[in-house]
Amino acid sequence: MFKKLSIITLLILVVMTIYGYFTTLFLELLPYLSLIVGITIFVNGLKVKDKPLKKKLYIITASLSFISFIRIMLN
Repeated sequence: MFKKLSIITLLILVVMTIYGYFTTLFLELLPYLSLIVGITIFVNGLKVKDKPLKKKLYIITASLSFISFIRIMLN
């Protein structure tokens, strides 16, 4: 289930990036791309069971992505 969700999320990111590049809306789509990547990384980190360091790294990376989303939206 999660593998399909990851593939769909990756395809959405690629489509949004290409659309943003050709329509010069890339800077406007950047916060949403950051949010989607953060959610995907966070959920992937929750799936990791046996490696606590790897799980923490996933969650830290996702939280940095959420912080960048908030900073971009506030500016």
